Amino acid sequence: MHALCCFVVAGLCGAALEIPLAVQEPAGVTRRAAPVASGICLPRGRFAADQRFGLFDGERAMPLQTAPLVVERDGTLRWVLLDFQTDIGANEKKRLLLRALPPGAPAVKPAAAVAIAEDSDVITVSTGPLVFKVAKTKPFVPLAGAAFMGAAVVTGGACDFVEAKSGRRFAAGVPSRVTWEYRGDLRAALRVDGAYVPEDGGEAQPTLGFVT
Repeated sequence: MHALCCFVVAGLCGAALEIPLAVQEPAGVTRRAAPVASGICLPRGRFAADQRFGLFDGERAMPLQTAPLVVERDGTLRWVLLDFQTDIGANEKKRLLLRALPPGAPAVKPAAAVAIAEDSDVITVSTGPLVFKVAKTKPFVPLAGAAFMGAAVVTGGACDFVEAKSGRRFAAGVPSRVTWEYRGDLRAALRVDGAYVPEDGGEAQPTLGFVT
């Protein structure tokens, strides 16, 4: 699988922060609403941790999700995580511009945001075409169920492994904790803490998984 590549192509521009970025398609495949994620280093001591940013294709503002990656001891933002989607042609290099936004600037919402519903037993996530479920009270599998364009593509499963040295089989148990590490309109990351339980009743092996 070839992911899109995003990188800074020049330094800061002007008095306000403007960082030129380039997104390159490496696999010779035309893509529509392709996801892009990248960390961007910012000038030291210049922005608060809650600084808002905008991403522009020419003068067109694009939906953008951000999160602080590195915050200095003085509370200023050093690295920011960008998540966005873009249409891009085969082997195309697209140039974009990241700008610091003033307070109160309107946010650009995606046409179809990630929708999340949660109760005590299950988490349901919809991206539009894809709807999937993660169980909270049953033995863990990354997807307890999934449907694409209304048709079921996953109806369950199991997670287990055999320890090579001993030949013991371990199966995933019920999660001990399920929490959101990152959650927004364009991407979300679910953390699942739990353990693999041996069939012979011995000591369980702690495990940590992510669904994003």
